[in-house]
Amino acid sequence: MQQGNEGLEQFGYAQELRRALSTRDLIIYGLIFMVPIAPQAVYGFVWDASKGMVPSPICSVWWECFSLP
Repeated sequence: MQQGNEGLEQFGYAQELRRALSTRDLIIYGLIFMVPIAPQAVYGFVWDASKGMVPSPICSVWWECFSLP
């Protein structure tokens, strides 16, 4: 078995893509991976602080934010 791309070149395949991530790519990938699961950690703290009534603090904060004159 051949290493690298030598085995694929016989079938007409040429490596065209870079096999590296830039810092920007890595940050974007991390955000895409972490953003959907981030609220789960906050949910537990809100659940404990509100003693199971999660909508109550969320609605009160929402009301205070959007009821400004």
